[in-house]
Amino acid sequence: MTNQSEDFLDEWATHLTHYATPTVLKHSLLRPFFENRNLDGPILDIGCGPGYFSEMLSARNFAVIGVDAHQDSFPLPQYGANYLKMHATHLKFQDESFATVLLINVITVLKNHADRIQALAEAKRVKTPNGELYLTQVATYQATKTA
Repeated sequence: MTNQSEDFLDEWATHLTHYATPTVLKHSLLRPFFENRNLDGPILDIGCGPGYFSEMLSARNFAVIGVDAHQDSFPLPQYGANYLKMHATHLKFQDESFATVLLINVITVLKNHADRIQALAEAKRVKTPNGELYLTQVATYQATKTA
């Protein structure tokens, strides 16, 4: 029997694939953080969408690769970021290839629990042993069970 909360989360994840990261989150919280953060490269931006963070970080002279499975067309790189169509659960990179890995609002758009776990495992696999993983997720829903 399927758990109602998991069904709801899967439906919501499908719904969220049609929206970009909320503007307030990007401009008010994450942009200032990443503009002032000392990061090590190369950087992998998993689920990069239209390349907002990939472009921002490549403008700071970081080597950035943005990947997204749902992006039909990537932006023309203005600062040197590279873009590849690739799913977060099957990253086609060598182990320990990136010093910094970003997963910004990716987890809830994955269809099921197994995909979410696999995406996290892939992010860990491609991250260097002393590298950093930045994972954010906006709390855009609340699943509750009432008696």
